[in-house]
Amino acid sequence: MKKCSKCKGLLIWLAMGLWAVCLSGCAAASSRGDVSETQVQLLKDGHKYYYAEDVPKDLEQARECYEKVLEISENAEANYYLGRINEALEEYESALSYYEKAVEQGSDLGRLALGMLYQKGRGVEVDLDKALELYEEAEKNGCVEVNCGFGDMYQKGLGSYEQDAEKAIACFETAANAPEPEWSAYASSSIAYMYYSEDSGVEQDYEEAMKWFLKAAEAGRTSAMNYIARMYAMGQGVGEDNEKALEWYLKAAEAGDTTAMINTGYMVSKGLGTKKDGRVALRWYKRAAEAGDEAALAAMEQMVELGELSREDLDIVMDESTEETIKQLQDTGWVERAPEAEEEASEEEIPEEEETTEEEEITETEENPEEEGAQEEETSEEASEEKDEEK
Repeated sequence: MKKCSKCKGLLIWLAMGLWAVCLSGCAAASSRGDVSETQVQLLKDGHKYYYAEDVPKDLEQARECYEKVLEISENAEANYYLGRINEALEEYESALSYYEKAVEQGSDLGRLALGMLYQKGRGVEVDLDKALELYEEAEKNGCVEVNCGFGDMYQKGLGSYEQDAEKAIACFETAANAPEPEWSAYASSSIAYMYYSEDSGVEQDYEEAMKWFLKAAEAGRTSAMNYIARMYAMGQGVGEDNEKALEWYLKAAEAGDTTAMINTGYMVSKGLGTKKDGRVALRWYKRAAEAGDEAALAAMEQMVELGELSREDLDIVMDESTEETIKQLQDTGWVERAPEAEEEASEEEIPEEEETTEEEEITETEENPEEEGAQEEETSEEASEEKDEEK
């Protein structure tokens, strides 16, 4: 671990069970400089919302915390995470600016993330030499996560790297064991997709793919959850099980993944893994549409055209506010309540029309940058096509 002038702050973070900075020295803020106690607390609060630690993932709340850090003084870690948030929202030029600041302040994760933008041409012209330069500099500093970048290079045969699936997997396996969960999940998901695909350069192996998708899902990667759900729905490497498929789609949907919201709505509308419920299905489509996924609008129209939903039900759900829609899903057991809302909810009387009916009951689940990398972009595109085939 690299030492910094505020080791005490790092120890506090570790004691609280946070990711803090990368233990390998590949920290988002490998050069934190003088960090006040207020900044340490704000960074901790930002990470809580960013990584969904005991609270729902909330990028806007995280952004607010990180911006307050910068109001006090410049900070590599805050700049890195603001870059991650902007990239997740596809605001690539802003992400680029934050990453550049993070790199100037010594962040090796900033070098990796900035290199990825140059590699993929997001917010800047594609420049593989620049990407490789950033990766190599981070590697010299002991950044384990940067193997995600090298893995991409080998997998796609980019720049001076010849395509080599075995070397790609070796790089991803190294990164999968890195301390920072987001990049570890990226690497695990990359390995999983290579085993899942028919033409990745390694022999297709659904069981191996499932193992790595599960590892990525444990770290909160929703694209991996979608693939796990699909594999259960299609019986790929596991027994066909629509209840398990729905369970995994629901996990990803609750984490904010719009593709999963649509798939959850589709399965509920068809009675796959649960009983049919038009209003519940529509509410999931509505949440995806409100998050900007246009495919959800087409799914709503299709439900009406197929007679799966009456115009009356459509009007009722569409007239609900976002908060009302989420409350309806909570009341019928489809969305977990925030811990602080549990007591209040138990004291409230649920209106008759909102009570959970036999039709709305489902089996309880037993069990959760930019995220996506080069091959992950292809993964989500193919997942959308596969989702359409299922329908």
